[in-house]
Amino acid sequence: MVTPYSWAAIFNGYDKNAMADWPFPVIPQYFGERKPEDIGICDAKVTHIWTQDRKALNI
Repeated sequence: MVTPYSWAAIFNGYDKNAMADWPFPVIPQYFGERKPEDIGICDAKVTHIWTQDRKALNI
């Protein structure tokens, strides 16, 4: 399962400590296996996410 948060992390980078408590451990594991400079898309940034079901956001 891919979450919108993993896509944002691909673009924006990530905080290893903040991701440690995510309910999807494979995502921080994936990022942890890569060098920080290998993650990201130059000059791109995710600023918003959308869902058709706000309850799915769990916020």
